[in-house]
Amino acid sequence: LVPKSSLISLILILNFSSLVVYSAAYNTFDMIHMFQGDKKTGFTFSDPYVYDGLVFEGIPEYVECMDRLDTYFDNCFGVRVCAVEGTISVDFLTDHVDDFNIRLATDYGDMYQMFVDGKCNVITVYTFDNSELFIRQKHYTGNYTRAINYFTNEPVSVVTRQGDPEFSSFVNWIMRALIAAEEQNITNVTASNFTTTAVFGEEYKNMFVHAIQAVGNYGDIYKKHLEPISPRTSSRMNLLNNGSTGLHYPYPLGQESLDAPNPIEGSKIFEITDGRGNIRCGILERDGFGNLVVHNSTNVTKWQGMDADYCYALSAILFQGDTSKVVFVNVTSEKSGYQALDDGKVDVFDGGRITL
Repeated sequence: LVPKSSLISLILILNFSSLVVYSAAYNTFDMIHMFQGDKKTGFTFSDPYVYDGLVFEGIPEYVECMDRLDTYFDNCFGVRVCAVEGTISVDFLTDHVDDFNIRLATDYGDMYQMFVDGKCNVITVYTFDNSELFIRQKHYTGNYTRAINYFTNEPVSVVTRQGDPEFSSFVNWIMRALIAAEEQNITNVTASNFTTTAVFGEEYKNMFVHAIQAVGNYGDIYKKHLEPISPRTSSRMNLLNNGSTGLHYPYPLGQESLDAPNPIEGSKIFEITDGRGNIRCGILERDGFGNLVVHNSTNVTKWQGMDADYCYALSAILFQGDTSKVVFVNVTSEKSGYQALDDGKVDVFDGGRITL
């Protein structure tokens, strides 16, 4: 995906079954390992499966001011921008505008209400947020617009607990397989044409085929869940890298530590398949990524969205094509998703932002 090194596309197509040997040397964004001192374990992030970006929305004249980060000249002095406390949005704002112009909300619902109540005239949202819908539902009838510029490129990944490299690699290969399938124009109908692998043993030889049969390729998933929210061709991000972009996006490094937890004994792959018999996916309810939908014909509630599809794909490769082995755990925030992972309540958390 853009931004990403152009070399990954070449290796995925020409030498997919042995990419595990070369990935660290050739892939700009290989899996990332992070340890937080206040947690029992560290976290491992998969290759990013989507890039999100910070953008401003609200009353047009003030949104135009924030689009050029102007809070001084003419009417721009009246900008009041709301952001959810504890998020990257707040960090960005404190680096670029005066505290006088910032209003903090406890969560997104609170931020929307503050806007409707006139406590701010601009809000901070992300590429795939359908914020105007929620604001209109709160009976706001005034003018509303989204800015042109995106001020951050935030990679979103599937997160696993650090210390079980086999399981983390297993999860990461789903991302690579679905992206490679799109590059090769392979869909769920033609999934049997995709390569097999011996990396994880004979039992998982057809793991990529099972994943693609279950949910399609990356482009299929994006079109089904995210295209209505943010058309893929409308920005540079989230397109296949054909080698012509030359974009590289380094992750900012946080505080480094030499202390880290001991590795987990035994691979979680075998705990899941031989013991529990299901895969527990932490999922955050968010338009296009995780939506609980009631099917009228069966009256059955089912998770849908990009994050949900990755969980179904993971179930398919672990259980020989069976997508019904997912137990979804609804988390209320990214913070609670990481906590559930740290506490061992989920095996993976879909939707973690890589902020080192």
